[in-house]
Amino acid sequence: MKKQPVLRSVLCLLLLLAVLAAGVYGINGFTAPRIAENERLAAEAAAAAEKALLGNSVMLFDREDEAASTISVSADTVQSVYQDDERGLYLVRLSTSEGYSKLPILLTLTLDYDGKIVSLDINENPDDKELGEEFPLSFEGQDSTLAGVNLVAGVTFSSSAIRNAVNDGFNALIDNGLFAAAEKSDDQLLNELLPQVYPGLVNKAGVPQGEELAGSGSVSSGIKAANGSGFAWFVTGDESLLAVDSALDTVKLYNTAGEDVTGTADSSLIEEIQALSDANADDYTDKDLKAFGRMLDEDAELTAVEIPGLCNSVNGAYIAQTADGERYAFVARPYGYSNEVMDFYYVLDEDGAIDAFRIAELILYSEYYSAYTLDEDSYKEGLLGLTQDSYTGEQTLISGATMTSQAADTAMQDVFEAYRLLMKLLSGNPVLLLFLGAAPALASSTSVTSALGMGIAVLGVLLCSALVLGLLRNLIPEEAKLSAAVIVVAGFASMAQLLLHAFLPSAYAMLGFYAAVLGVDLMLFGSAENAMDEGLGKGLVNALVSGLCFLVFVLILAAIRELFGAGSFAGKAVDGLKDIKIALLCQPSGGLFVFGILLAVVNKLFPSTDGAGALTSASAFLESEQKEAEA
Repeated sequence: MKKQPVLRSVLCLLLLLAVLAAGVYGINGFTAPRIAENERLAAEAAAAAEKALLGNSVMLFDREDEAASTISVSADTVQSVYQDDERGLYLVRLSTSEGYSKLPILLTLTLDYDGKIVSLDINENPDDKELGEEFPLSFEGQDSTLAGVNLVAGVTFSSSAIRNAVNDGFNALIDNGLFAAAEKSDDQLLNELLPQVYPGLVNKAGVPQGEELAGSGSVSSGIKAANGSGFAWFVTGDESLLAVDSALDTVKLYNTAGEDVTGTADSSLIEEIQALSDANADDYTDKDLKAFGRMLDEDAELTAVEIPGLCNSVNGAYIAQTADGERYAFVARPYGYSNEVMDFYYVLDEDGAIDAFRIAELILYSEYYSAYTLDEDSYKEGLLGLTQDSYTGEQTLISGATMTSQAADTAMQDVFEAYRLLMKLLSGNPVLLLFLGAAPALASSTSVTSALGMGIAVLGVLLCSALVLGLLRNLIPEEAKLSAAVIVVAGFASMAQLLLHAFLPSAYAMLGFYAAVLGVDLMLFGSAENAMDEGLGKGLVNALVSGLCFLVFVLILAAIRELFGAGSFAGKAVDGLKDIKIALLCQPSGGLFVFGILLAVVNKLFPSTDGAGALTSASAFLESEQKEAEA
């Protein structure tokens, strides 16, 4: 009985389908000619628009037919280049996939023969957020510096991608000699340096994130990083400079060419920058210690450390003494969704593996943004045990949360880099240790002022250590002499560091970490051991001679590097040398070059009895020490 209703239903549906299909077929036959005509007219309109746009232009480059191109273009964003002699214009077709959605943004850039933008048309933009009408109009009249083009707040990835694509278009024409590049202002050059020298201040698009600050004196303005990683200051005067004062490093100064000129800078300028930073800094210490207190043993002791050379999102580093041994704690604050700061806390073990991980809120605005798929507990557990070698970037990926994934990846890479630099800092460099006193000599020799401070400090530590150890030589057991030398030298080195900080702050600021490594310098240990072996009188004489030799040597080294590398002496410009300076001498490689020449001269003038130079006898000293230890 039930089959008839089912059969009726099937027949009814088939009949309905047939009627609708017939209707669609009939409508298609009626509208097909009109649709074809519309498509023809649209194609003709597009062709007419293309002809009007190109006019009698000549194709110079086509990405799809490079063999027929008359110019070469390396940037993938440039699709084609045309030249119109009648109108005096260049037309550049651009495509970039560096926007927020990573889908192609298509652009048409028109420039005149003077290298000025006539128009920028955004032909296709698949990103959801609107750039607004003003953004493409802001390109009109701009030269290759693009100085008047600002990124759109809230759409920084897409607007930055378009700006970079336009820059590629300019470079394609400039590189082929079609017009000359416009000269960038000092401010623009220094701003472009920021992502290179201070990645912790910028987001993934390279846009600075922070609060603009007013300067004072020779400092015109500054930027306070939103994540607390430090400051960037812009210095005006005889030379425009960018000053970077990161949370874990000393002040670094760069000129418009991107050269580190810290060693030749006036000490008063460095003090001025430090004072500005201190006056505007936020203290995250209590917050960080509370977070690490939940991750470590309650009896763990944390000591804050500075890491020279670190200018990324890591703005807190600590060495933790725990019941299980030494641990290394880091806090990284990268920029997440909508450039919001995210706090990532890591504890690494002695092998550099992640021992603990914590973050207050992994997904920001979860009530509005719920397209991601994530089990937060398993995600966090998956990071434990990772090292710099085993981390591939895939472990931090979150499906549907691109910006958060990028922030987590940035934090991981920055923390591993911080750990690497910290281990390098703690372990020392065995190559430099082959030269007694080489590390402080090279570190302090970029300026006569810092060299004088280091030389006086070394002389003072040598004399004080020799005096104390010479007086106590008969009271110290043979087995404890090395330990006693280490303790005494480290103590006086710490005192010297404090005195430098108090009475020669400019020299202390230039020396940075190297003022502290005096306590592990082999030259000081060798002199201390001589005082215990040879007695008070000979020990003091040896310490005095060694200290004065070091002082003279490092002053000569610094004078050569500063005079011919910076055209100045003790921070003051020297007429006649400013225009012929050799910038390489202010770099580490230049320091090694001058050091090697002076080393050869010393070895020639004061050869040792075994044929080795006076200073290179350090290698023999280390070898004999090693043999005694093995025996």
